[in-house]
Amino acid sequence: LKAYGIGGSVLTWLKNFLCGRSFRVKVGNALSCFHFVLNGVPQGSIPAPLLFSLYLYADDVKIYRPITDAQFDCSVLRQDMIPLEQWSQLWQLDISPEKCFVLHLNFSTECPLHLCGFDLPAKEVMKDLGVYVSSDLNWHNHCVEVSRRAAQVANHILRAVQYSSVESYRKAFVAYCRPILEYCTQVWSPSVKRDIEMIERVQRRFTKMAFRKAFRGPFQPNYEQRLRIFDLKPLWYRRTQFDLHLCFKIVKGFSGIPFKSIFSFTKFASRSRFHPLQIERKTTSRTDVLNSFAF
Repeated sequence: LKAYGIGGSVLTWLKNFLCGRSFRVKVGNALSCFHFVLNGVPQGSIPAPLLFSLYLYADDVKIYRPITDAQFDCSVLRQDMIPLEQWSQLWQLDISPEKCFVLHLNFSTECPLHLCGFDLPAKEVMKDLGVYVSSDLNWHNHCVEVSRRAAQVANHILRAVQYSSVESYRKAFVAYCRPILEYCTQVWSPSVKRDIEMIERVQRRFTKMAFRKAFRGPFQPNYEQRLRIFDLKPLWYRRTQFDLHLCFKIVKGFSGIPFKSIFSFTKFASRSRFHPLQIERKTTSRTDVLNSFAF
């Protein structure tokens, strides 16, 4: 609070408000013993939202560096860890080294890193903000995980909603299942046929089972017909739409992503097919990035 310029009687009042507080839990007519509140802000109080906003700190911090010279760049990375430790000590925000890892992206040389006296282990696959990132930038692990989770949710819907209308099944699938399959697809949208079919299989099976429950007849339309009946689009088609939406926002400056960091406009084009916003197509020999969003 002092760092934000709060002092005097206001700081004293807030200190008395936060320090020395205790609580106990009541279940029925039984009361637990009192326990002191060691951190956080009192929920339900008027200053709680303000105090929480003042105490925001960086979560899911990432320190990265392109490695060209293994010895030099690894040394720079180790030096970058020192200010992070000093920052955590200054603001009394302990870092959990057991939750910290090293991920080498297409880099075979080991780069040992240390944090708070602990050696950080290297991992092949790491979950970052809900997305499973592998060291070879292959998204198969993420596709397997989201397909499994979405299939579980789809099965719960089919068991919970018995013999309802097509619209009810559609709303349940769109609300609870499809967001799992479409979260952050611009990052991990699959290009391999097996992964595309794995993701699509969740919606394919759900519409098949939901159609049986909704109509209870011998007729079973194919997948394309069921999509029209349920008013759904193929998941691969929706992922393409998401890519185009993000590309449009980047080109128009509606996104926080700088245009030049990903794309570039075509400098030379034929007069018959020239467009001022024509994006130059990149080429690369690396298959791990060839099918990524920027390409």
